[in-house]
Order: sequence, then structure tokens, then C-alpha cells
Amino acid sequence: MRNYLVLVLLLISIVSCEDIISVTDISQDRVVVLAPQNDTQVTTSSVNFSWEPVDFANAYTIQVSSPDFETASQILLDTTLIEVDSLANSRYMLNTTLNPGNYSWRIKASNSGYATAYSTQKFSVSENASLIGQRVELLSPEDNQVFTSTTINFSWESINAATLYRFELTNSDTDVVIVSETFSTSNTQYTFEESATYTWKVRAENDRELTEYTERTVEIDLE
Repeated sequence: MRNYLVLVLLLISIVSCEDIISVTDISQDRVVVLAPQNDTQVTTSSVNFSWEPVDFANAYTIQVSSPDFETASQILLDTTLIEVDSLANSRYMLNTTLNPGNYSWRIKASNSGYATAYSTQKFSVSENASLIGQRVELLSPEDNQVFTSTTINFSWESINAATLYRFELTNSDTDVVIVSETFSTSNTQYTFEESATYTWKVRAENDRELTEYTERTVEIDLE
């Protein structure tokens, strides 16, 4: 019996060692940045960060600071994306909204045992009088959030080039539009009268242009 236990422990040890050995060392690899690259000037507040995947990596850590990491006054983004999209994709991407100013962003790839060094780029976001290519970032409520209360606050990121925001609220079960109004602020409130699933969406407008709608759903359960 004792010999049997020793054999089992030996097999477990071998399997564990094989698991460790099977993790590929990517520490000498480098994430290839696609955009924004060094010294790029971005003319929209909606910034797309994209990069080439690293073989055998399954996570990417992205950080954004202002104005740079050496003299950072603010870390605006620090997130790790696990299994971004799928390994079949040739490009990975993250979108965020930034005000005009100077920024640095960096990214590193990792797996369960190793990580690459950061790849760092500096870029700027310029004042933009155009809404072309911009996107309204919804803040709250979260997509598919469930509420048991009647009054809900809706909010979204403001865009410098926008003068108005069109807010629409639709009963998803009946396709009836309940609210379609414009606001000069980036928030509004609505009191629901019945349980249902609702779609809310927002677009930015000025006297010449408008963005596409960005939408989410919420569920109201008053029972």
C-alpha cells in the first residue's frame, strides 16, 4: 500500500512538472502595436487601441496615462483582457474615450507563467469640431442590468463636438418608443410604470453632423 501511494505521488509530481514545462516562455517576445503608434495625433475622442497577438499569450494588460508614465498625473486606464476575442483573430482591439491632451499607452502580453515587457507609445488627442468617427460611450446602467425600482438614471460620456444628445427609450417587448428627446447634458432620468425589457440608446448631434446610436438594454422587474 505504501509503495502504491509513493507511485501515485510520483505520477502527480510528473504531471505537475509537465504542466509547468508546457507553458511557453514569451518573455523575450514583444507586442506589435498597430494604433495609435508613437507621436500619432488622434482627431477623435473615441480612441481605438489595437495590436497584433503574441503566440502562446492569453492575456493583455493595457495602461493609459497622462501625460506619460514617467511623470504621470493620472492613470486613466489599467485593465487586463483575458482571451481577447479568439486566437483565430489577427488583430486585437480596445476602445475608450479620452479628452483632448497628451497621453502614453503601453501593453504587455502574458500567459500563466511568463509576460513580455511593455510596448509603450505616446500620442495626443486633438480638439475636434467634427462628430465623424466618434462614438457615445454609455456609462450607466450596465448592459442587461436588472432593476426592481421604478426610477432609473441614465448617463453617458460627453463629446466636445456635440451640442445635443438624442436619447431614445424603447419597450423591447412591444417595439414601442417611449421616449425620444434631446438633451444638452449627458444624463437623464426616467420613471417606469411596468415590468419589461427596455432598450436605451444615445447619439451625439451638432448642427452639421450626428453619430451612430450606442445602445444597451435594461430589465425592469416591479413584481
